[in-house]
Amino acid sequence: VVRLWNTETGRLESNLPSCRHVVYTVCFHSDGARVIAAGFSSQVHIYEVARGRETLTLEGSGDDQRASAVSPDGALLAAAGRSGVIRVWTLADGQ
Repeated sequence: VVRLWNTETGRLESNLPSCRHVVYTVCFHSDGARVIAAGFSSQVHIYEVARGRETLTLEGSGDDQRASAVSPDGALLAAAGRSGVIRVWTLADGQ
């Protein structure tokens, strides 16, 4: 489970349905409205924070996903697998 906490109040804001596996990497999209989570699977999950629901699942490099990052302009998402393979997607279309 990916839990989102309010750092000002210390209150749990949301439990996002997780990848069904251990989560190794979580990052916020630059718009602050989405969270990216990935881990012990080849999938990268994108969640809408306000609704607490998954909006997109991307297929990673075929092994555990160990790192993720969103470009400053929010257009691209990169995820790195345990094998060292890095996949990059355009978030507008998931390609």
